[in-house]
Amino acid sequence: MTTPIATVTDTVTYTAPGGPTNGQSPQTSVSANYDGMDVGTLEIPAATASGTVIPVPFGSIAVDARVIKVVNRATSASPGNTNSIGIRLNASSADIFDLAPGGEFTIANPIDPTTGLTSASIHTTALQGATPAYVDFYVFGT
Repeated sequence: MTTPIATVTDTVTYTAPGGPTNGQSPQTSVSANYDGMDVGTLEIPAATASGTVIPVPFGSIAVDARVIKVVNRATSASPGNTNSIGIRLNASSADIFDLAPGGEFTIANPIDPTTGLTSASIHTTALQGATPAYVDFYVFGT
């Protein structure tokens, strides 16, 4: 059986001051073998208190998540769902990143790094409105 591979590919397109109208970074790609994965959507229920920590499931990943992507599906067009969320890694009690509505957070390592990624969670930064919000997650590892 072939070892499964997760690949993250990205390009940044921009307009630089005095530069080309459509500048573009080179496309980069990181591929990682994985043994376990978990993909899904977390719900932040209506009226969830600020400061609530919600774990991102890692499924059968036992050693290290080589690829993780978290997408805050809240948008300014979704009344009551316009909150940022905090991102926490490896059981940290502090946010390492504030993910704005519509934003995404991605880490991709082709091999297990020196300090592995063993857990992740989202942290509500404000009282959730009258309707739920949703956060998509993709985790691949060993």
